[in-house]
Amino acid sequence: MNPFFSYINILRPLNLIFSALSVIIAAYLTQSLNQTATIINAVIVVVTFAGASNILNDIFDINIDRKNQPHRPLPSGEISVWAALVYMVALYFAGIYMVFNLPELAIEIALVVVLPTLVLYTPLYKRIPLIGNMAVAAVLGMVFLFSEAAFTGTVSTMWVPAWLAFGLTFIRELVKDIEDIEGDKLDGVRTFPVIFGVEKSLYLAYLLIIIFCVLWWIPYYHNLYGNIYAMTLLFAVEIPLILSIFFLWKNPTSSGCAMISRATKWITLGGMVTILCSSL
Repeated sequence: MNPFFSYINILRPLNLIFSALSVIIAAYLTQSLNQTATIINAVIVVVTFAGASNILNDIFDINIDRKNQPHRPLPSGEISVWAALVYMVALYFAGIYMVFNLPELAIEIALVVVLPTLVLYTPLYKRIPLIGNMAVAAVLGMVFLFSEAAFTGTVSTMWVPAWLAFGLTFIRELVKDIEDIEGDKLDGVRTFPVIFGVEKSLYLAYLLIIIFCVLWWIPYYHNLYGNIYAMTLLFAVEIPLILSIFFLWKNPTSSGCAMISRATKWITLGGMVTILCSSL
């Protein structure tokens, strides 16, 4: 692969696009689309922090990825570990520099809550069953809270989008852990599937899908969001998730989880559309 594309690929660009879209959606929902400079600033902070953390994760997981994803830039040798470290540090410093152009609350969320969680995720949280999944989900949800703080200096209206993002990411991370079970076993990473097995992990995934599918209706029943939110939630998020249960029931394997893990990325996009429609 061309070295340029290797350096893009290690950042997991699809995830970064979703993160950038979250910032723009938050700008729309807070009626802040006219704050072009702040939007660009917030996007840079989110993308650099997320990209650097993806590199950090790949550095720690290089042995796991030799089993699970040998095509990734580090295990394939396209990028050296040293080059990845320099790249990671540069991105973190760029994000830290840019965040000081934002309001105080946004700085606090980014540097006191999000950044420590990102840095500690791979060496610490990831190795604690479910805590690692929750950490990733919380960071994705915090993008909406950080964005609102960046645009308005407060956090008040982005809690529901943050909760939707948290739930979708938590489910996706658990399914991904089932997919990666063999590599995690080899590297001694004690994820929930490694400790309790595939069957119990799938039951937990089913339970989480059902719980979140119920909870996401609370804003509608409290008249926070209208019928367009309800219809988009149903058809873009919940029906695909419920179909995932039936698929995994018939295909309770690592490869089956790999397919659903990829599908949940597009369900996440459906979740973003749902959040966007919450103002209609």
